[in-house]
Amino acid sequence: MAKALNNQDLIRKLKPNPLKPFYRRAVHSHVGSGLYVKVTAAAGRKYVARYIIKGKPVDVTIGNAMSMTLQEAKDKHLEGYNLAADGLDPRLSWQARIKSNEQATTMQSLFDEWLQFYGATPSQRSKRIPAPKTVREHQARWNRYCKAELGPLLVRDVNRQILVPFLRKLATTVPVEARHQLNVLRAMLSYAEDCQLIDDNALRGVTSGKIGGSAGAIGKRFLTVPEIVRVWQTLETQEEAGLLGKHLSTAIKILILTGARRDEVAGMRWQELDLQSGTWEINSERTKNRRPHTVYLAPETIQLLQNLEMFEGNDFVFSGQGRGTAIHPDSINTAIARLLGSRTSRTTHPAPLQDFEPFSPHDLRRSASTGWSQRCGAANDVIEAMLNHSKPRLEETYNKNQRQEQQKRVWHEWAYVVTAVLFESNGEPTESIAPRAAELAGQEITPYSAAHSIVMTTLVNALAAWLKEKNMSRVAAAQILGAHPQRLEEIEKGLSKNFTFESLSHMLAKAGKEVTVCISDI
Repeated sequence: MAKALNNQDLIRKLKPNPLKPFYRRAVHSHVGSGLYVKVTAAAGRKYVARYIIKGKPVDVTIGNAMSMTLQEAKDKHLEGYNLAADGLDPRLSWQARIKSNEQATTMQSLFDEWLQFYGATPSQRSKRIPAPKTVREHQARWNRYCKAELGPLLVRDVNRQILVPFLRKLATTVPVEARHQLNVLRAMLSYAEDCQLIDDNALRGVTSGKIGGSAGAIGKRFLTVPEIVRVWQTLETQEEAGLLGKHLSTAIKILILTGARRDEVAGMRWQELDLQSGTWEINSERTKNRRPHTVYLAPETIQLLQNLEMFEGNDFVFSGQGRGTAIHPDSINTAIARLLGSRTSRTTHPAPLQDFEPFSPHDLRRSASTGWSQRCGAANDVIEAMLNHSKPRLEETYNKNQRQEQQKRVWHEWAYVVTAVLFESNGEPTESIAPRAAELAGQEITPYSAAHSIVMTTLVNALAAWLKEKNMSRVAAAQILGAHPQRLEEIEKGLSKNFTFESLSHMLAKAGKEVTVCISDI
């Protein structure tokens, strides 16, 4: 009798016998005997196991010897042997497993089902459904990082030993994305647990730190006013040269003046604007925190919008290439990247800001909020409201009307600061600034001229005299004037260049002071 085969290569090299329809060779197994390889001209080489089922010997084909390894054949033979020893028919058990696998949920189908549920279910915190953009981002991340490796796996087979190493490997290259995917996978498995597809969530208790994930660095880049002026001047020269569209150029300027989010500006609609009253009403469907937001538009901002052409049949302020569409938010990033030289331009012109420290659209938002604080003396709670950051409901409703007036003042003052420095840099007067001076001086004067300097010095001196007369602490005076205490120290030192017409006139109004400025011929 031939010796039992125990070499996979020898088994796969067995040839059919032309004189016989088939023949069998014994194969070494875990239980000593009962495993064979059956060789036929028609079917090739197959592993066959002989079991005693209900007292009778039965041959069961367990796999193709060309695709199943010898070790896999031995393991399956042993599994069938144990089933038969327990009085079960291995064939029926394996058929039931195949049927169960066909009906089992894969990670891909679980993700698809969970994402649909997630996109239609209000958040427990905000009581609103997720924004479509958030849903699209989850889909994109899954497709990029998880679909190929995790998608085909059966949900019931997925455990911590599979997921944690996967996430740790992901974290070595993209730690921020690893953190996002941990949250998504945990939510998916929690959903599967609720649907009774699994007994326990394999990622329960696994934190971002345990897989090497990261929340990402907090952005610190903000542009100083001189930097903002240079960006503004570059936008205008690029637009005049035909290298940048008017809509994109204006959108970036609106980002600078309003501090609004990129997507909010890109999707701005004419119906949201009331240019007569100077307001931009952003509904809750378009804001990040799902709360409506009012932006008070300065005259300079209104002028920019009025200079845009309104296309028939398109309600979007910044029209895209398709009919009735807006510019894509990413086009703003692309435009800035080309100015910086970090994105290839279609032209041979050098990048005008290639020596500039890189910045993003969100950095312009940070620049505006920094300017509101440093240049306009805005309080933190006012800035938070202008940024539309979420606040507790009690704080949200407290003294709301007064805060709206403060917001309006800061937006107007910030636009004035930017455009005043802009035109000073250009060496030109501006029609949008001169009326501000006329309101205070009683005559039309050029900002940053000698007359302008006299007006500003007079106003600062008047406030300094009021502070000396009241003889109160800076904190108490700041509360009355609606200014930061540090700004009052600058007034006492006579630093008029640190202020604008609007900020000084606002504080004088709060102090109840009327100032008459007489300017002789200069």
